[in-house]
Amino acid sequence: MTNGQENLKRPSSLTAHFMQLYKSLAINPNHDITFVVMLLVFEIMLSIVIILKIPYTEIDWKAYMEEVEFVFDQGEMDYRKIRGGTGPLVYPAGFVYLFGA
Repeated sequence: MTNGQENLKRPSSLTAHFMQLYKSLAINPNHDITFVVMLLVFEIMLSIVIILKIPYTEIDWKAYMEEVEFVFDQGEMDYRKIRGGTGPLVYPAGFVYLFGA
C-alpha cells in the first residue's frame, strides 16, 4: 500500500479523538446532559447560520395562504383536495386553522 492509500484508510488522530469523544458523550449515560446541551448549542448555531445565509422565499407563504383559502373561502374539508401553488397540503392541517382564524 502506498502512503496515499494508507492515509485514506487510517483516520487522523484528530478524527479518532473526535469519534472517541462522540461515542463517550452519546453512549455514556453520565454524559446525557452534556451531550444534549452540546447538541442544542450546535442546532442553535446551525439555525442562525441558515437564517442569515438562506434568503426568505415568498413561495411557502403564498402556498400556505392558498391552502387556507381552500378551507375557509371554498369550504373544502377533504384533506386530499387541499392544494397550494407548490402542490398538495403535506403538513398537518393545524396551521390552516391557525392562519385562517
